[in-house]
Formats: sequence, structure tokens, C-alpha cells
Amino acid sequence: MQANYQMSKLEIIICVLLLNFIIALVYLLFKLLKKDLNGGIIMCNFMIICPVVGPLYLFFSWFIYEIYFKRRDSDINLEELSLSKERIKMILKPDMRKALNKVSLEDVLIVSDKKSARELLLDVVREDSNSSAKAILKAVEHKDSEVSHYAASAISDIINEFKANEKQLRNEYLKDKENSELCNKYIDYLNNFLSQKILSSAEQRFYSRLFEELVITMEEYLPLELSGELYNKLVCILLDIGENDRANVWVEKALKENENELESYKAALRYYYMNEDRSEFLLLMDKLKKSDVVLDHEMLEKVRFFSH
Repeated sequence: MQANYQMSKLEIIICVLLLNFIIALVYLLFKLLKKDLNGGIIMCNFMIICPVVGPLYLFFSWFIYEIYFKRRDSDINLEELSLSKERIKMILKPDMRKALNKVSLEDVLIVSDKKSARELLLDVVREDSNSSAKAILKAVEHKDSEVSHYAASAISDIINEFKANEKQLRNEYLKDKENSELCNKYIDYLNNFLSQKILSSAEQRFYSRLFEELVITMEEYLPLELSGELYNKLVCILLDIGENDRANVWVEKALKENENELESYKAALRYYYMNEDRSEFLLLMDKLKKSDVVLDHEMLEKVRFFSH
């Protein structure tokens, strides 16, 4: 009798475990259909390791959610949760760690921690080495040989990339000299790189001369694209390499062809200031004050300063 009782008890346990196993597999299949395989495997293992308790835990968790929380969700006004940009502005938590780690390369060069200097230099090069080329050039003279070597290597890569891109843009433009879009693209690329002054003196002079030749070509093929802003860029480039006589030629053209543009005055004022021609500088400043040319904030401050 006792043996039969124990056998019956064992059969019940086996049946319970088998039922528990079937429930776990059904739950796993349900999660698989819901495309949540990882969650299904975790809870399936949980139910197998903890028979009866596991399925009961999941059942009552679902039951409580259905009774209390799901009903509360249905009472929410969905219109109040509209993501329309006209109704709300989303405020995101700022990434403070990223903001605090945003250090200029000039600051990196004076830190004593060599490891930090190396890491931050690598970050600058990875992010946008072309726009930071002038700052990277300063790192070539860093006291840490590894930082200096890596900066020199980065500068070399930047210059090589520039030469390849410049040659490609030049060839494209020379094939279609009346294409204003190609011309402006070439001008911007050349000007942005020359303004960083990271080339050797001979190379800076060579590409500055190319820029001037480009403007000369535009006089013939794209005269309507010539502007005070373009003349100002050219004058700055020529002054940087000491070509004052050439710069004077373009200053006179700017004031003659685009006398009503503020950038033409900027080019001429820069030229007179760099050549220490005080009388011409003040005469032109006075002419600018009396003209109808609209002044920007920078020029307005200069006019006020030199008026005293």
C-alpha cells in the first residue's frame, strides 16, 4: 500500500515537471513568434529551473499588469502624448561627458600628461583633420616625440590629400571653364586650405599663384561671378605671401568693379593697413562712412575705432 502511494506521488511529480516543461516550451514558442528569442530563452530556463514557481510568477505578473496597469494606460489621452513638433519640444539630456572632453588642440599641447596629449591628438585627427590642420601643425613641435611624429604624419597625409583633390578639381574646371558651380567649388576648396597656411613657403606661393590665375580665367569666362568677396580672398592670399604689388592690382580692380560692396573696402583697407599707408587707409575709411554701403558689425566697430 505504501509502495503504491509512493509510486503515485512520483507519478504526480513527473507529470507536474512534464507539464511545467511543456508550458516553458510553449512560452518559448510564443516569444519566438513575438521576435523576442533572447527573452524567451531566459524565461524558459527560469521556468525549467524553478518548476511551478516560475510559471506561477509569470502568470501573476501578467495578471496584475492586465488588471491594474493596462487599464490605467487606456485612460491616457493619446492626443496629449502627440509628438507633433507644433505641440511640444523634446528636451534631451546633454552628454556632459562628451562636452567636458571637448578640449582644443592648443590646450592639449601645453598639458604635461603625454598620454592625454596623444589620445586627444588622435581624437582631433579622427574627427576632422582638415579643419584642424593649422592646430595639428603646432603639435609637430611638441616635446613628446610620439606626438610630434604622429602630427607630422597627419600633416603629410592632409597635404597629400589636398594636392590630389586640388589637381582633380583643377582638371575638371579647365575642361569646362564656363561652369560656375565647378569654379566656385574649386575656389572655396583652394581658399579654405590656403588660409590655414600649413604648406611650405614654395608650395604656398605656387598654389596662391594658381588661385590668382583662376581669377584671371574667370575674368574671361565667368565675369559675372567676380565679386568683392572674391577679390578680398585673393588680396588676403597675396598679402600672406608678400606679393604686395600684385595685391595692389586687385585692390584697384575691386574698388573699380565692385565699389558698392563691403568686401571690396575690406580688401583695400587690409592692403593699406598691412603696408602702413595711413593716409590712404583713413581716406578710404572716411569714404566708406559717407557711402551707402551697409556695414557689418566687424566693420562698424572699426569705423568707430578709427573715427576717434
